[in-house]
Amino acid sequence: MKTTPETREAVVRELEAGTGFPAKELDAVINLESGWHWDAVNPKSKAEGLIQIMPFHLHKWGIAPGTVRRSRPKVQLQYIGRYFAPLAGKWKVPGDTYLAVAAPAGLGRPDSHVVYPVGSDAWTLNRIWRDGPDGPITAGSIRALLLRRMASSPKDFGLGLQPPRAPKRSQIPAWGWLLALAAGMAIVAQGDD
Repeated sequence: MKTTPETREAVVRELEAGTGFPAKELDAVINLESGWHWDAVNPKSKAEGLIQIMPFHLHKWGIAPGTVRRSRPKVQLQYIGRYFAPLAGKWKVPGDTYLAVAAPAGLGRPDSHVVYPVGSDAWTLNRIWRDGPDGPITAGSIRALLLRRMASSPKDFGLGLQPPRAPKRSQIPAWGWLLALAAGMAIVAQGDD
């Protein structure tokens, strides 16, 4: 079921206050992961809920599978908050919010840092995260996906926030897009192929 705009804003604001991750990135990550459908479940990985919490996290926490996806968004905040708790305050680079969900070990790492090598299970299941069609999944490729989506889909942002424009990775050095975003420069976005 789709989350209402009012609840969506409340969830994002509470997560931002509790984690230090930017509201606009939290909103975009949830939009990418579940489309703000609180009962979402991935048929392959069995990840569930707004941020698609993996079954191994639920097992580690002693929570039965299906509990998160059956919980309304404001209740899911307790699970999302638990997931983000060890990562709070670790946001360093635009796009790191998606790394917190997709590959937490990549937080703050250089764009070239490989988080999932070619042939790994995550690489096989998440083609959209790859650095090119056959490249590894890097910290930079996951960040770039989030920033491209934020730049190309402003209508999806229920908080009235202006998403940043994402760089074309082929035209700007890895560190250059950070400087451009920090300076508030508009950079042409590329597609998600």
